[in-house]
Amino acid sequence: MTSTNPSILLFGLDSSLEQELVALLGGFRVTSCNADCPDGIDDADLIFCSAVGHELRSLMDITNRMKSHPAVIVVSRLPEESRQLDAIEAGAQGYVAAPFEPQRLGGLLRACMAQPAELASAMATGALSAA
Repeated sequence: MTSTNPSILLFGLDSSLEQELVALLGGFRVTSCNADCPDGIDDADLIFCSAVGHELRSLMDITNRMKSHPAVIVVSRLPEESRQLDAIEAGAQGYVAAPFEPQRLGGLLRACMAQPAELASAMATGALSAA
């Protein structure tokens, strides 16, 4: 977590959601893993996941015990308000539905990341530079 660009983990996302996020997160160090094998979770500054219900609560339990306490943003193709509320109530810091709007995604990143200088540097490259 002490690197120049913040580290973002794409946790258990389907490949199309991953591709859309990676296209927008060009200035960040982005890694991915499936939900069964949480490799890289210890190095993440921020986690995007598609988990809901029990899976999300389990992920929140893990991140809450971590020293770095990375922020978690739930991503989905479903913009339903009830899913958004469930995610926030489970402890996620945000919820965003695809197709992703660079301004909304940039706002969530600014709100969730605690490294403003590194965040600004990472956002200056790629699709989020105008956000």
